[in-house]
Amino acid sequence: MKYKNICIIIVISLCYVLNTSAQKRFFINENSYPASQSFSLQNPETFSSKPEIDVMFVKKADQYMLVLSKSAPMGQSRLKGDILLYLDDGSVIKCVDRGINDYVNETSTSMYYLSDSGIEKLRNSNLHTLRYSTTGGDYTAVNKGKESLNIYVPFIKKANVPKILGNF
Repeated sequence: MKYKNICIIIVISLCYVLNTSAQKRFFINENSYPASQSFSLQNPETFSSKPEIDVMFVKKADQYMLVLSKSAPMGQSRLKGDILLYLDDGSVIKCVDRGINDYVNETSTSMYYLSDSGIEKLRNSNLHTLRYSTTGGDYTAVNKGKESLNIYVPFIKKANVPKILGNF
């Protein structure tokens, strides 16, 4: 009996360790957050030298946030300002810049809070285009055929969605 209890505890502990180590984390400044898989949005111009931008969703307590990251060699063209998310269904989500920015390894990163209504819109439609600003100008990046819903909806489901969103 004692051996059986020890085996059960070991198996449960091993499952817990494997599950927690497999969860993706995002780090910015002195903080760490559970995160979705990232995906890239492309420049709408075919032969452009402007780099693509990476998008990820993170959870901070009961709040969801959007993370943007882009290459910014030697500190040029850092992300700044508000962003607009254009969805396939025609709706628009505005995210206000709250100054949560970082610059490390020649990558500019910014975080934006998502409102409950913004999450509801994202839950029902694919991200089509992102409008963002850098210190070098204003740009758009498009989702070229990727089903972003397959990336962020499972993350939102997994991360204890607020009751306002209902059940998936």
